[in-house]
Amino acid sequence: MQKNMLKLFFALLLFIGTTASAETTVGVKGGVTFPFLSIDDTSYNLWDKRSGVAIGPSVKMQLPVKGLAVDISSLYGQYTIIDEITHDIDGGRNFTTNIKLAEIRIPLNLRYEKQLSRDWGLYLFAGPQVNFNIGAKTYVLDYCTWRSRNAVMSLNFGAGLMLQKHCQLSVSYNLACNSTGEIWLYEGKNGFVGYRGKIKTNSLALSLGYYF
Repeated sequence: MQKNMLKLFFALLLFIGTTASAETTVGVKGGVTFPFLSIDDTSYNLWDKRSGVAIGPSVKMQLPVKGLAVDISSLYGQYTIIDEITHDIDGGRNFTTNIKLAEIRIPLNLRYEKQLSRDWGLYLFAGPQVNFNIGAKTYVLDYCTWRSRNAVMSLNFGAGLMLQKHCQLSVSYNLACNSTGEIWLYEGKNGFVGYRGKIKTNSLALSLGYYF
């Protein structure tokens, strides 16, 4: 299924490249992300109090339909995925760990823009995103082993404010379509519990962009 989603993503890229108008602007985008983790076993609670950062180039292309545009970015992102795991069954025992992920994020968004005055406007956007893991694939720690996926598909939804046709501020929610990775939990350093869980990572992002 993941391969089919990746094929669809790159097919959308090709389609947009052939339908976009000549009005193309290049810029840079950066921001802060706040991850929300979920595990497929409710007896484990994840403490994900950290935030992450992302920055990289962005391209915006106008479509032939008035008010519609697309933007695609290539962002380097890094964040701590887990700080602490609490196992409710084992008397609320805490497994403190630190797993950091580094990835290249490629969001492809369809935008509807509404210029409300000469100086500012609003826009809504939505679209797919693919994240490619470029950091460590496997973490082996005292109480767990973590293995990251090579690629994760997700969907973006958000809204933003355009200022002077160059700056833009946006807030978005990223909904994961598949798991970020798998975790094996241990009772002790060498005692295998026999549990393997999949973790999904949704996130809220606050972004600032500037188009030249």
